[in-house]
Amino acid sequence: VGCLISGIFVSRPGIYWFALWDAYVVWAVFIVVGIECVGVAYGYGAAKFSEEVQKGAGRAVPRFIQMCWSYITPFLCSVLAVASFAALCAGGGRYEGARATPAALVLGFLLMLGPVAVMVAGARDDCVKR
Repeated sequence: VGCLISGIFVSRPGIYWFALWDAYVVWAVFIVVGIECVGVAYGYGAAKFSEEVQKGAGRAVPRFIQMCWSYITPFLCSVLAVASFAALCAGGGRYEGARATPAALVLGFLLMLGPVAVMVAGARDDCVKR
């Protein structure tokens, strides 16, 4: 499946597809990382996670790292996601002055939702099992 999907990147307009993919995936990565940090810090508990890391690694997690999990990383991911989305709306999907078609923009948005949908489905399944 991955080989077939990657075929668009090696076709003649492949660099345009890559520019579109790059513009959308960056935005989704910030969302996924921010939600994961919030999930670890508040869903599982930063203190509990630190205890688990200490048991496994034999070293205590510095308080600064716990603050990063809880506050700094989610804040920075939110800011960067908004900035990436604003840049995407302003001129995403461009390469050497060529703009993507509306259909390509819709496809790019759907590709961006892929990682988010997988994460939400996994969280839903985990909640149902509890």
